Formats: sequence, C-alpha cells, structure tokens
Amino acid sequence: MIIRLINAGFKDQTRTVLFSGLDLFTSANVNGVGKSAVLETFKLALTGEIPGRAKNVDDILQFTSLDEIKVGIVAETCRGAVHVERRFLRFAAKGEKRPVSVNGAVKKFEEGSQWVRQHIGAVSISFDPFEFLNLTDAKKRQWIIAHSPESMRFDPETLHAFLLGRMVENILGTGIVHSLLTALGSKSLKEICKKADPQKVSLLREGLEDVLRQQDPGILSLILKTLDAVFRIVGKYSSSEENSNAMLRHLKTEILRLKNAVRDQDIALACMGPASFNTGVFPTGQGLSDCRQGILNLSEKIEALDKRMESIRNQKASDNKREQRIVFLEKNISRLVEKMNPDMNDALIKMRALLHHKRQQPDALQEKLKNLNRELSPFAVDFQAQENKLRQLTDQLKFQQDKLETLGCAQFACPVADEIRCDTDMAPYREILLANIERLGAEEKIMCQSFASARQALSACQSEIAALDAQLADMLAGNQKIQREIGLVEEQIQLEEKETAKAHGQLTAYREEMSAMEEEMSAMEEEMSAMASETNRSAPEIYPGEEGGAEILAEEKAALILARQDQQRSLDEGLRLQGKKEAVDKLLGQKKLWQQELKIVKQIHDLLGCVQEEMASAIAGALETEVNDVLKLIDHDYHFTLNLQGANFEMGWNRDGKVIPFKTINSAHFVIFIVPFLAALIQRLARTRDKTGLPTLKALCIEAESLTPDNLRALLQGLS
Repeated sequence: MIIRLINAGFKDQTRTVLFSGLDLFTSANVNGVGKSAVLETFKLALTGEIPGRAKNVDDILQFTSLDEIKVGIVAETCRGAVHVERRFLRFAAKGEKRPVSVNGAVKKFEEGSQWVRQHIGAVSISFDPFEFLNLTDAKKRQWIIAHSPESMRFDPETLHAFLLGRMVENILGTGIVHSLLTALGSKSLKEICKKADPQKVSLLREGLEDVLRQQDPGILSLILKTLDAVFRIVGKYSSSEENSNAMLRHLKTEILRLKNAVRDQDIALACMGPASFNTGVFPTGQGLSDCRQGILNLSEKIEALDKRMESIRNQKASDNKREQRIVFLEKNISRLVEKMNPDMNDALIKMRALLHHKRQQPDALQEKLKNLNRELSPFAVDFQAQENKLRQLTDQLKFQQDKLETLGCAQFACPVADEIRCDTDMAPYREILLANIERLGAEEKIMCQSFASARQALSACQSEIAALDAQLADMLAGNQKIQREIGLVEEQIQLEEKETAKAHGQLTAYREEMSAMEEEMSAMEEEMSAMASETNRSAPEIYPGEEGGAEILAEEKAALILARQDQQRSLDEGLRLQGKKEAVDKLLGQKKLWQQELKIVKQIHDLLGCVQEEMASAIAGALETEVNDVLKLIDHDYHFTLNLQGANFEMGWNRDGKVIPFKTINSAHFVIFIVPFLAALIQRLARTRDKTGLPTLKALCIEAESLTPDNLRALLQGLS
C-alpha cells in the first residue's frame, strides 16, 4: 500500500500527501487548489509519465518553471517500507535525465521502472471519467486493452509460432499442422499458444520450419525474414497492444514498399518495350560465337597488315638512314684525306733540330770556373792567415804602447802603508819598451803592405769568378728558353701525330663501313630483283621497297576495318537483344519475388490483425462476464455490454437488448457501472500477476468533476 506521496517541483508545488486507503480530495467550487496535481503526481511517481499528457522528459518539464522535478512514493510491502523517488532534470547528459532512486540506490529510467513493476506492482489505474468519455472510440478501445491481462501476457515466441503455423496452414493445408499438434498433445494452435508452454512452442516452431524447408526453402526464407523484421521492433517495456500496433504499422509500411517496388518493376518492364526476344538470332544470321570469332579473325588480319605496314615503314626509314649515312661518310672521308698533311709534320721536325743546335754548351765555362775556385781556395786560406797575423801584431803593438803610456804617469803606492812612495828608476824599462814598439811598428808596416797586395789579388780573382758566374747564368737561362721552345714543338709534333692517327683510324672505319653498306645494298638489290622476277605468286604480295606497297596494304586494311565494324554492329545488336531479354527476365524474377513477399507480408498482417481482434474479443467477453457478476449483486436488471472489435466500439448498459451508451459523466448508469468496470480491470490484472508470483499493487485513482451529490455518494459507496 502506498502511504505517502511526495511532490517537489511538479506544477511548481511542494507538498507531501499521506494516504489512508480511501482518500477524497474536494473543494467548494474552487479551482487550482491542487486536486489534479495530486493525482498526476501519483501517476508520475508510479509510472514515470502522465498517460495521455506527458510521456518524455521534455513534456514533463513543461509542468514546471524549475530545472528539476522530484516526485516520490513510500509504499508498505512484505519486506518493509520502500522509498521510490523519480527525478526529471532539464540539464543532464543523454540517458541521465530521468534517474530513479530506490531506497537511495540510483538506477536508470528503464531499470528503475522495471524494478517498480516487479517489486511494487503494476496493477494501478488512474481514471478520469470526464477525460475518458471525451476520448475517441479508438483511444477508449486502446485504453481498455492496455489495462487488460491479455495485453500483459504478450509472448513473442508464442506469437511467432502461432503466425508460422497459420502460414503453413495457408500454404500446405491444415493436415500437416494438425499432425504436428497431435504429436505435441494439443488440438489446435490456440490451445498450445494459450498454455504458452515454452518447450512445446519451441518444438512446434522447429517442426513447422522443417516442413517448410523440405517443401519450399524460398518461402520459408521469406516468412522468417518478415517475422524476424516484425519481432525486432517489439519493445521490452511496451504493452501487447502497443507492440501489436507497432508490428501492424511496420507491416503496412512493408506492404506499401513492396507494392511500390512491384509497380516500379512494371514501369521498368513497360519501358523495355515488347518482350519478343530470340536469343542468338541476329540480323546477319550468325550466332554470338560466330560474330565474336569473325571479329577476332578480322582483328588478327588487321594486326598482320599493321605489322607488314610497320615493316615497310621501318624498311623505308632504314633506307633513308642508310642513304644519309653514305652521304655523311663520303663527306668525312674527303675531309679526313684533306686533313692528313705530312709537310706540316716535317717542318716541325726541322724546327726541333734547329732549336737543339741553338742550345749553348756551358761545360767549358763551368770547368774554367771550377779551376778558378780551386786556385782561389789556398790563396784565401793564406790571406786569412796573414790577416790573423797582422791582427796579432797590431794587438802587441797597442799593448806595448799602453804600457809605455802607463809608465810615464804612474805613482806606485806601498802595499803596507799609503804614505810610503816608490822611488825606483823606470828609464831602462821605458827604453826597452820603445825599442819593442819601433820593431813592432816596422813589422806592422811590412805586414800591411803584404796584406794590401794579397787583398788586391783576391779581389781580382773574385771579380773574375763573378763575371764567369754571370756569363754561366745567362747561358743557362738561354738554354732553358730554348728547351721550352723545344718542348712546345714536341707537343705540337705529338698532337699532329695523334690527329693523324685518329684521322687515319676514322678514314679506315668509314671506308670499311662504306664498303659494307655497298655490299648490303647490292645484296638487297639482287633480292628485290629476284622477287620482282617471280611470276608464280598465288596472291599479290607486297615486299619492302615495292613502289606503292604501303598504299595497297592501307586499302586492304580499310576494307578489313569496315568488315569488322559490320560484324561489331551485328554483335552489339545481338548483345543488346540478349541483354534486354536478361534484364526483362531479371525484372520479372524480381517482380515475382516481391509479389511473393508482398503476399506473405499481407497474410502475416491479416493474421496479426486477426490475433489483435481475437484478443480484443476475449478482453471484451471477460470484462462483460466479470462486471455483470458484480452488477448482479446490485440489481439483476443491470447488464453491462462491451464491444472492442474493429472500429465498432460500444460500451454501455444493455437494457432489454438495447444498448444505452455512456455519454455524460452525470448519467446515473455511468456512475453505477464505472466502479464494477474499474474493479474488474484491476482484479483481472492482479490475478495475472498473482499467478506468476509477482507482488501486486491495487491503486485506483478517479478524477470526477461536477458530480451530483447522489452520484458522488454512489461512487464512494462503490469504491468502499
């Protein structure tokens, strides 16, 4: 039981409502006090949406000026109190705008909603009579089916086996399906699908697929393809009615697509023209292979002609090159003969001999210079000795003179006492010194005269040697100049010899090449003469060099090309006709395949519609029975009627065979009938959950405005 409802932000309200089990919210003709807000908050907290008004988070956030709505419930369960809180955030990442908190544990929207259905229960109905009566018949029908256990018992595997069984019955008859059902202990497809035994359903599906696979694998492939596509759109958290409608919409889309595809094939076939084709018959009367072979043969002939024409062109080009080469050789031979001049080489040899003769011989001069140097060497040694002796004599003379000068002014002091003076007579010693000085002066004079003579002789000898050195240097410089001139002449001689050898080699090579070409031309002329003299040629042949040969081959090639073009046109026409027939066959095959698929999709669509109608019929019958069982406790004359088949929605009071529909909220019969009707809906849903062991929450919210006091009292009595 839900004991508390919390609203923080929905319709900019903040309130907590405590429930007792049967609660009435009224106002004395005052609107805007929050009665509807309580009921809508209850819907939002329990289901995460406001049925018919707001399904996604953007629609829900339109009921507030805030950035967040927070609603919650506190429910008493067998395991204790459970607090479920739902938040709707304006600014959050994708997939995180509708978190659900269960006892503080945050879950995503789908996971949280599933937890609420599994642990609190899903048997809750929020009913607004005024809103219900203003719905279209289709919406009313959908609302009743969505709140019925048949809608909740939707099993894709069972429905898949049921549709496959019906398709096998349509294609192969009921006998095969009946034998499979008998083997499984069932009498009909409805029975085995009603029990929904997973093992039997799986065995039935495998048996049906095996039968179709043996009879027509193509049909089986199309059926399974269609069914797989249909069941891929089944929503995990959607009701049977929602899934069925989605599947029917998908099938209708496929039917439209296949119809358009078949129509497109018909248009394409109409554009192809009349379908009268004879594959392999062509305007020339030949087959495709004959045309291809003929084109191949003509191409080979054209290729052979191209080779022969290329050979002729190459031969002509070769002849032109040969003639140009001969002219070139003749010119170069004449040039080389003129270039080879032996007189120039003889003149260079004579010049070289003259230069050799002009060279001077410095040997005698060098020998004379050598002898002078030999004679000068002892003389120079003697001159050096005399110079040394003169220097010694001069030194002795200067020494004696210094001693004499010292004796004249010397004062000798006693080494013992300064006041003691030497009175010795130095005259004898002075005389000896004067005699030595005189003798040494005479010897110095004689030596100076001898040294001057030697110096003069040495200078003369050195002058002669210098003159000879200068003469030798001039001679050597002249010889070097002459040697350079000789080198230049020898280089010129070598260059002339090389040029002469090169010219001689070229001349020999040119003459040999000229001779070979003349021999080749002679051989070709003999061959051409032999070919021209033949008279037993079976077909006209063109040989290289024949006048007009290339033109004859070009004409023959043009004729072959025209013949090949004719053959190609014939082949293209044949291929066009063959391609047209293949395209038509392909279009017809694709059209047949799509027609077959369209037929299967239509059958599955009709079968699914029948299933939906059967489900609606079963819901209407069960509701009539249960509501009337309750009404008998009030009055045996009250009889509730409900028709949900097709577009004929009918709901009202069956009074003596005449149905009085519910039109206004204040009609007495509507108030009398509404409580049993809603109670039957809740009880049927609750029983379904009880069978599966799921917890069940029975909650009925009725929003009824402008009821008369009597009708309100009757409504409360019915609810209590």
